[in-house]
Amino acid sequence: YHKDFILKPKDEKVIGGDDMMHLKARSPLTREEVFQRDSKLHASGLQVTLIHFRKIGLDCIDIKLRLGNGKEDNTVRVITTIAAKQAVVSQEIDETF
Repeated sequence: YHKDFILKPKDEKVIGGDDMMHLKARSPLTREEVFQRDSKLHASGLQVTLIHFRKIGLDCIDIKLRLGNGKEDNTVRVITTIAAKQAVVSQEIDETF
């Protein structure tokens, strides 16, 4: 990762007091925060499986991963911008629509 790497997580879905679903913006994560989060997940026995890794532009890649711990599985899709052969910005994509 680039020294100035930023991960922009997808918005969190929250049920408001009016029983309507709202999107709550989550703050971007720095390189160190991503490393800490990932190390906690891997220490808990999380298994990561690559679904696809595609180049979608001159400097962008599309990555889809399956995360599982034996009880539940999640899929995560991230679009990453590359500069100088390092990830600079990653944006989580919400595929629930």
